Amino acid sequence: RLFAERLRHAVAKEPMLAAADTLLNVTVSVGVTLHDGHPDYQRSMQRADQALYQAKRSGRDRVVVC
Repeated sequence: RLFAERLRHAVAKEPMLAAADTLLNVTVSVGVTLHDGHPDYQRSMQRADQALYQAKRSGRDRVVVC
């Protein structure tokens, strides 16, 4: 979670140059989960995906751990 929060803050801190003189404020939503060791990594990917969509539904620009 700490890495994801640092990434989110770093991206939000600096506007991105979109065109010659157009700056955009960019935010990041992140879904995080721990791999439980199950051989089918798809379970972990599905949980991370669920966390990502929860972050977006909750207002974006946030980290959700599932």
